[in-house]
Amino acid sequence: MANGPRGHSSESFVRKSPAHDIVVSTYPAGTVEDVDEAVKAARDAFDCGKWSRISGAARAAVLLKTAQLIRENLAELALLETLETGKPVAQSRGEIQGAADIWEYAAGLARSVNGDSFNNLGDNMLGLVTREPIGVVGVITPWNFPFFIGAERYPYILAAGCTLVAKAAEITSGTTLLLAGILKEAGLPDGVFNVVTGSGSVVGQRITEHADIDMVSFTGSTAVGQMALHASAKNIKRLGLELGGKNPQVVFADADIDAALDGTLFGFLFNTGQCCVSGSRLLVERSIHKDFCQKLVERAQKVRSGDPLNENTQIGAIITEKHYQTVLGYIEQGKK
Repeated sequence: MANGPRGHSSESFVRKSPAHDIVVSTYPAGTVEDVDEAVKAARDAFDCGKWSRISGAARAAVLLKTAQLIRENLAELALLETLETGKPVAQSRGEIQGAADIWEYAAGLARSVNGDSFNNLGDNMLGLVTREPIGVVGVITPWNFPFFIGAERYPYILAAGCTLVAKAAEITSGTTLLLAGILKEAGLPDGVFNVVTGSGSVVGQRITEHADIDMVSFTGSTAVGQMALHASAKNIKRLGLELGGKNPQVVFADADIDAALDGTLFGFLFNTGQCCVSGSRLLVERSIHKDFCQKLVERAQKVRSGDPLNENTQIGAIITEKHYQTVLGYIEQGKK
């Protein structure tokens, strides 16, 4: 989508619900030409000033309207998020609601972006500091929190007066495309928010290396982050990276054991463990090790897994069959 739905690709990819094995959506496999077209739309929209040079109050009004429309479309957004990611629908609703709050908060920041003056330079000199939008920003988001991670980036980029080209993960692009429609309804001018669906190797690579993109925000694996760093270095663009984590959970003998058990379970079970901040290993002081592990197993057995559309489900589906097999492989390694 660049100034409206269109694209050059004759190929597409199908997303099935990981929990139900039914087709949820079909998206174009974006091409280099699609990215170039989206970047041109974003550049033209930025340079003409229809977004970058309007008042902060005017931008804030669009962001506030966006937050309102997100809340009005909560059920549809949460359903699609659950069908594509496999996460429990109650969790999806919470993430969509949280995202609306972020859009609302960013609206306030749009009004508060200002410069500074310095009158301590002598009678014949006045110092001025202006804050100007960077330009065109490329945003590449992952599959585990498609709507929420986008909300941690898009509204601030727009609040600053920038335009952007968004690439959601190819298997969870649905809510980003719905957001594009919401932004249009909220009054965002054409060309300011552009979405290109497709693979990281084609669409993501082109975004990171494109000479007319001034900054790239990438969230994903460390390996791909390194590739983005190399690609962006060709034209020395600004780069923001949020990459994978390796997170130990440590429990000492004098800890509040009940709280530690709850924290440990949440740490590795939330979002089916598919988070960069998930607990990846557990270190327990030897004197309480046996008792703690026994209680942890007992609590884990009470966690409700199943159909993510069931309101009582706490753990939904793994994102893909390949990822599921990877997790099983880790379990087998752990047993050995």
